[in-house]
Amino acid sequence: MPKTISSLDSSSATAGAPAFTLVVNGTNFVSGSKVQWNGSARRTTFVSAIQLTASISGADIASTGSASVTVVNALPGGGPSNSLKFTKQ
Repeated sequence: MPKTISSLDSSSATAGAPAFTLVVNGTNFVSGSKVQWNGSARRTTFVSAIQLTASISGADIASTGSASVTVVNALPGGGPSNSLKFTKQ
């Protein structure tokens, strides 16, 4: 079954803000799933098949712009999920 991201608990932050934990909600996550920030894996905690948390560093949100958030599962079905946009304002 394909994994999908349905929402982020926060989809924006002020540029230059401190590090935070991003909550990613969706479907079909598995133990070993990794949240990716602009294609780079972030330290991820598996909460359940519908929720993950990821550590986002201050460097990740140091400047304005946007980031693409996806999830990649450990095999099987290791390809990326859909992406959601996180805005750094």
